[in-house]
Amino acid sequence: MGEAADAGHKVAAFDLGVIYERNHDLASARTRYEQARELGHQLAGKFLAALDEKESGIADKQRKLDGMRQAAETGDPAAMGKYAWQLRFVESDPAAREWFERAASAGDRVSLKWLAENTAGQDVASIARTEGLLRADAEGGDVEAVSALAAFLSDQDPDAAVEVLERAHAAGADDAAYDLARLLQRRERLEEAEHWYRIAADGEGPLADVAAGLLGCMLLESRRHDEAEPFLRRDMSGDLHLAWLLEGRGDDDEALEVYGNLVQDDDQFEAKAGLARIYQRRGDADEAAFWREQAEEQGAEPDLPPFAGP
Repeated sequence: MGEAADAGHKVAAFDLGVIYERNHDLASARTRYEQARELGHQLAGKFLAALDEKESGIADKQRKLDGMRQAAETGDPAAMGKYAWQLRFVESDPAAREWFERAASAGDRVSLKWLAENTAGQDVASIARTEGLLRADAEGGDVEAVSALAAFLSDQDPDAAVEVLERAHAAGADDAAYDLARLLQRRERLEEAEHWYRIAADGEGPLADVAAGLLGCMLLESRRHDEAEPFLRRDMSGDLHLAWLLEGRGDDDEALEVYGNLVQDDDQFEAKAGLARIYQRRGDADEAAFWREQAEEQGAEPDLPPFAGP
């Protein structure tokens, strides 16, 4: 094709221009489009105009990027963070992480949060730098900073996260007791988890009722039925366990209502198994079969959990 274009073939010259443009070689594309236009190709002029617009946009974009870098290099934390975001999400430049670290070191918490939430695939040194930045930010006892460090450590070093969350709770972080309870439960440190669930449930934070519901679930699974019920009734997070408790003690009317609400609101498949059991006991074989089939399709256990029984 190059030989044909060089020999004065206008279509070959134009087609080469298109190929060069697709390969981002805009200078060569311009040369071939101009050649094709001079040879009389009808579309070459239009493509040259579009190329002018593209090159102008690229130049404007580069000027904007250069301006952002100059602002970042003044040491302003927000400017560094803004430049890092531009590199990461617009330019897809691997240098973005370095700028996130520089911004975080200068005090930009938005950048620090991004680093903490994006450790996947990073080497040990990079993760260690992020932890160091989080620890430095948390040294003053700021609730937001301590909570961010704890969230990071929950995945990296859960035992260290427990200590940090205790500090966050002492500093007044509303959600620290709840986060502690969840972390300790995942670590199967159940007595400690119960302690912190109770503190969270007694608090005034936005997660108090959720903590109560989850505490109720944990108490029921320990067969502490009487203790569990008031907590289970505080939040929908405990509704399935509440229905199990009600069914287990023979209160099928209320259990049926709770199961029904769970199916209607959340399509809860284990609630469908509960409906099947209750309708079977009531002699409604068709209704029982309907719910049993749906429960089985979704993999629900057919029987009431043993801990909910008498």
